[in-house]
Amino acid sequence: MKSRVYPGTRKPLVRNQHKQYVPPGPRRLEKLAAVFLDALTPDEFLRLRSCVDKNCTWRIGTLCSGSESPLLAWHGLAAAVAAKTDSCIEVAHSFSCELREQTRLWILALFPDALVFTNALNLNNERATTHQGDMQKVPDDWRCAIAGFPCTAVSGQNPHAFTDANRSCIASGSLATGSIFSAIVGMAAKHLKRMERSIRDGNIVFILLENVVNLVVKSKRALMSNLDEVISQLEAAGWVVVVWHLSPKDFGVPASRPRLWIAVVPRLAMELVGYSDEDQFRSEQAPLDAYLLPVDSPLIVEGLNESVVKREFEGGRAEDAVLSAGGIITPSVMVSSSPQCKTASPRA
Repeated sequence: MKSRVYPGTRKPLVRNQHKQYVPPGPRRLEKLAAVFLDALTPDEFLRLRSCVDKNCTWRIGTLCSGSESPLLAWHGLAAAVAAKTDSCIEVAHSFSCELREQTRLWILALFPDALVFTNALNLNNERATTHQGDMQKVPDDWRCAIAGFPCTAVSGQNPHAFTDANRSCIASGSLATGSIFSAIVGMAAKHLKRMERSIRDGNIVFILLENVVNLVVKSKRALMSNLDEVISQLEAAGWVVVVWHLSPKDFGVPASRPRLWIAVVPRLAMELVGYSDEDQFRSEQAPLDAYLLPVDSPLIVEGLNESVVKREFEGGRAEDAVLSAGGIITPSVMVSSSPQCKTASPRA
């Protein structure tokens, strides 16, 4: 089972609702998750239902989250899945790990009973120091670990990011980026051995990592980039890795923060469901048309019409814009932006 890297930005697989606006509110994350759940095919929904039946309790661990927002997002996702599948899902906090005291205080304000460790470098040990200064056992009951491991060594904001030492920090296990990633790999390898029986029983275990796009930049003296090393080390520990290059703009968020999102799944779990290298090869060799909507799709027609309206309005041809919009100019038409005409959209 080989890992897969998607070098280009992947668009969200949200049919018919790609333009749906979810207003701010206490249930915004739940409603946003529901939008994506509505995009599932019948087969995907059946698989989701099967997973929910076997995994009604999700214990989440986070490392270097900064705000513990992953747990808030999981609560929203669980509520949406529960409503969609008519089931009961519990999201439980397994552990957090933050170096900065102010960040730990923020997490404890949100989750007063949280177990918060102070140094990710120690999480591959049996016990680690908590925010209270005592040593406690590192939990082994988590189903999902989410880590935005430090990007300081490779970030474009670091003047040394393009030195050979920084570009090879994952391989050497050095600097904040490489050392903490090494600790994550150690923790993941131990957890995989402990969870083997549970995985064979159909339970889900996975890791989600996030970092900057500069991980793909190679050192002149190295054969592999930091991202290549990330994949290689996780594969050697028994995991299958899939990497996406995503931008918030793909999901309607007005921010320019492209990131690499690294999904890590046990190789054993993939083999148990019969997913092989041949399956992956066939999906990678599929023609481009297999992933594009037809030209006469309502989504494509709508996008083309909106592009024409914006172009005419911004060009000072207000009357033509009104006609193109069917006699109505909505506020979205009046947003000043460079017109983009998309002739294809991913098919879920």
